[in-house]
Amino acid sequence: MPTSADRVQLMVLMRGISERWRRRMGELLAEREVSLPMFFVLRSLDQPCAMRDIAERVGLDASTVTGIIDRLEAIGLVERKPSTSDRRVKEVFVTRAGRQLTTEVDRHLHSGPVFPELGDDDIAQLVRILSKVEL
Repeated sequence: MPTSADRVQLMVLMRGISERWRRRMGELLAEREVSLPMFFVLRSLDQPCAMRDIAERVGLDASTVTGIIDRLEAIGLVERKPSTSDRRVKEVFVTRAGRQLTTEVDRHLHSGPVFPELGDDDIAQLVRILSKVEL
């Protein structure tokens, strides 16, 4: 049976893991002049999507997403086009450069583990355990 101290230790470890991952991703993305929120929005665009749907998908306010899309569009990672089903709606598409960026970041993360002290079996076990948690 886990003790109160075990539960506190779990929270401390999870926060540390999250901070370490954010720091590593931040460094990797800063080299490409992209922020973490920009990358999350870019990564969520697996297909053309209306702005309101992007905001809902990533859990951000619509005005925040608009600013992020503005910045992504300014550096050529996405583009807005009129919707084919509703002319009042603009859909956001990932450009070739945007797809290249996400592929490059994924490749970099897979080639240099964020947690080198964990082996493949450790990672698989951790994923299995954490997948039980509802987000």
